Amino acid sequence: MKFFAICRKSDGAYLPAIVGKRCSTRAEPSLTAPPRLFRRKIDADNALDWWSRGVWREKRYGHVDSFGEVDVRSELHVDSVVGRKKDDFAVVIVVVSLLRKP
Repeated sequence: MKFFAICRKSDGAYLPAIVGKRCSTRAEPSLTAPPRLFRRKIDADNALDWWSRGVWREKRYGHVDSFGEVDVRSELHVDSVVGRKKDDFAVVIVVVSLLRKP
């Protein structure tokens, strides 16, 4: 099976798989954590693009209108992170083989 991962060129660290958290843009490259795998190259390219921009967060706010309806809105904000450069990373192919005992 072929997957794709995001790898830092200088040291081979991968963006890690995030379990149980929504915000993968908070993750930093790791040499020890399992890499985040993508089924399509375009998905890895998109993730690298969003990650390189910084840490994304959602701001929600709302109010109750004159009819008693709740109006909830949200906005995305990004906090840039020093040192995150898209050109320092590459999307690489990861081949996974399942080995079965006879």
